[in-house]
Amino acid sequence: MEKLSGASAPLLKSIVLAKSIISYNQSTLEPDLFGGGTPALTYMSIVEWSITAFPVIMKGLTTLRLEDNDLAKTPNGDLHLFEALEEMPNLRNLTLDIRRAFLGIPRNDCSVMLPNLQTFSFTGSLHAFPSFLGRLSLPSAASLIISLRPNPHYVYSHEYDPSIDFLELACSLESSWLSTNSRSLRCVQARTSEESYNKLVLCGWLDECDPGRLSGIPDDLDGVCERVDKTLVEHADLRIDFGGTPPYSTIRHVLEKFPLQGLTCIHLDVSLRKKDCALLARLPVLQSVSLTQASFAEFCNYMSRDPVLLKYHSKEWRKLMKKYVREGMRLPPPKYFPELKCLAIKDGDFGLFDYTLENIEDEAIDMEIFIESLTFRKKHSAPIRRLVLHHCYNVTDGEVDLMSEAVEGEVHKPEGQAKCACRGERTWLNTYVRT
Repeated sequence: MEKLSGASAPLLKSIVLAKSIISYNQSTLEPDLFGGGTPALTYMSIVEWSITAFPVIMKGLTTLRLEDNDLAKTPNGDLHLFEALEEMPNLRNLTLDIRRAFLGIPRNDCSVMLPNLQTFSFTGSLHAFPSFLGRLSLPSAASLIISLRPNPHYVYSHEYDPSIDFLELACSLESSWLSTNSRSLRCVQARTSEESYNKLVLCGWLDECDPGRLSGIPDDLDGVCERVDKTLVEHADLRIDFGGTPPYSTIRHVLEKFPLQGLTCIHLDVSLRKKDCALLARLPVLQSVSLTQASFAEFCNYMSRDPVLLKYHSKEWRKLMKKYVREGMRLPPPKYFPELKCLAIKDGDFGLFDYTLENIEDEAIDMEIFIESLTFRKKHSAPIRRLVLHHCYNVTDGEVDLMSEAVEGEVHKPEGQAKCACRGERTWLNTYVRT
């Protein structure tokens, strides 16, 4: 590092500083790194370094990544990080990974303004994140990626409720927006009405102690829907990955407290309850829903029990509907998810009724009611236009045919995609797309 002090690198655009695995010496970031100037530098990644001061070359950065670093404090008790961020007016992408460190963020009335930030990614303790947000003023349009991990240095009591920290997180986020737009009340009001998040991802790890890989769909939000239409889902502007199965109360707090009035697309790889589905059903412009084994049964069963559909079981309602048809009147739209156009299911097992597990009825799909609900939506001018079953189990060809009649468009079955399952005539669908 001494050789780089005072050196000049006029063509250097990016730099990655990572701790050597063969060296036991403490890697420390020096303030005079490339003191001779790096006018083209826009990207910097710092991994496992001790940061006692940030070099001047960081002022022109547009992307900064910090991972498992020792963020030392200044003599007045503040973090060097906040001092450095104040000198980065062009910063667009900020990534903080502090899963190994539990930092007590000093309270300070002064927030760091990041007017051009487009993406803020945080990996670490749920308990630590709100205090970080409390020191930053983020643009309301910035995408937020939160990867929450259990922190071994923070002792949780048996009475600990993570939803409390999540409420604090939502409040900190709102305060961050307010401090950014404090000079324009109009901007603040727009964030809560017209400028809500558009694409939301909620993912849970399979194992809280050993996360392994997500059971959901890749980082680009929704690989299933993207195979159907790449323009449908570009990226999530709000993504929350939970380290372990999130409490149901926490999921509800996300749906209740975050601005989702303009949400059009959601990917759910977390277990749902009816209260969660009820909140989702209230989203006025939700058009695309991507589900996994963890979420698809509860969601589809809730959608299938639309109050307008259930009225069909009364003779009086059926007579009224027939009158509507004879007189050319438009049938009333469904109450739940009236704007839903795309439904994608990955790894869904439609044969769970066959299993002898406890309480499995709460997780099983009633296929007859599900297909009836698709038909109902088509008749009531709210059809599903794109239905994707990716790696789904225990769906018969006959059931797929019935779905094809209930969904607008044609069924496309790629060559070699359908494989026989172990049970009867049911099939394992690698990909069925009706579009």
